[in-house]
Amino acid sequence: MGKKYIYAFDLSLACSGVSIFDEIGNPVKVCSVATNAKDSTGARLKSIAIFIMDLMEKYPASTIVLERAFIHYRSAAEALYKVHGVVQLLFWDIPQVYYTPKDIKCTILKGNATKTQIQEKLQEKFPDVDFTNEDESDSFSVGISYFMKNNLIEKWK
Repeated sequence: MGKKYIYAFDLSLACSGVSIFDEIGNPVKVCSVATNAKDSTGARLKSIAIFIMDLMEKYPASTIVLERAFIHYRSAAEALYKVHGVVQLLFWDIPQVYYTPKDIKCTILKGNATKTQIQEKLQEKFPDVDFTNEDESDSFSVGISYFMKNNLIEKWK
């Protein structure tokens, strides 16, 4: 059996962030997949699925960690749940862990941290990791939360 990886996701129909870590919390790959808003929902879901399947071939998963959806609008909720469904299907045989956005913020920085504050803390602790968008840094924070909650990576002050 080969090496396995932990996937962390910040999912959306527009642009999904993906961070992949080795099993002791070292970042291996940080990326995102954007879809074309002019395409049908089905075509966009297919694009996301193909992108993730390509990653799965190179980086077999042992666990996936996802940010639980927090949505104000019904149509956005429906689209997001479809993306989550695709990911759950792709990783049907892999343990799946969900964290709320508030839980992630409290794990990385105590209290009500902003996305910018979280990003700054991640860059401070992982200066070699480049985020090209907020979705990537959000997925990274989801992954770091998993390692911190499971005492697999040292908490910071």
